[in-house]
Formats: sequence, C-alpha cells, structure tokens
Amino acid sequence: MRRNTLFLDFDGVLHPSFAPPDFQLNLAPLLAQCLEGYDVQVVISSSWRFNLSLSQIRHMLPAPLAERIIGATGAPFEGPYTRWNEICEYAVRYRLLDWRALDDTDWEFPENCPELILCDGRMGLTESQCTEIARWLALPD
Repeated sequence: MRRNTLFLDFDGVLHPSFAPPDFQLNLAPLLAQCLEGYDVQVVISSSWRFNLSLSQIRHMLPAPLAERIIGATGAPFEGPYTRWNEICEYAVRYRLLDWRALDDTDWEFPENCPELILCDGRMGLTESQCTEIARWLALPD
C-alpha cells in the first residue's frame, strides 16, 4: 500500500500571499475538507517551520488538518529549486513513495514538476487544487 504524503506551504496556499494577519490560514478549513476521507499525511514545507514549532503550527490549524501533520522538511537548501530539493531530501530520508507538494512558488520546483499542485498565490487554495488532490488520492495502489 502506498503512503500518501502532502507537503504543505502556507503563504499563498492557506491564505493569499499578502493577507493581513487576521486573514492568515483562513483556507485551512478548506484543505481539511479536501483531505477528509483520504489516508494522507502532511509534512510542513512552509518557511513558517523556521519560526514556529510543530506544536505551535498544529495549534493554529483546524484539528482534522493538525492531526495529519507528521513533521516538517529540514534546513533550507542552497541553490536552484529550493523547496523541491528540501522535499526530495525528506522523501528519500523517510522512503516516501507517493507525494505531492501544495505550493504557490513554481520557480522553487523544476519545470513541469509532476508532484507540484500549484496554487495562485493571489488567491490561495481553491476547489481546482482540491480536485487535483482528490484525483491523486483516488489513484489505485
């Protein structure tokens, strides 16, 4: 059985990139709803991981989403495709076979990266990305 892992960015995904503080993480309930009924774990790839502990991050998110968080990517990668390299290092270390990255920064991933589920940072997560996530999670083992 495959182990589904979603690498999660915050800015531009769980809220629009330049959202005011009281609007931050406002799309987290939508992501929790998108993942409902699926066997998927979440790893934090957001730069928020540098300033907040996993416990603090979990406390800020809706319980159904917080309960899925199993970790965060490590130290920042120097060079091209920063986020992709950080995720790949984590995926290799934990032997993840099937993963996707929910992110709004396409320049941090190789061109046409099949694992990237791209959000428009001006809007954040929409039903379009939820549909893409559902298609991925519904794939047979």
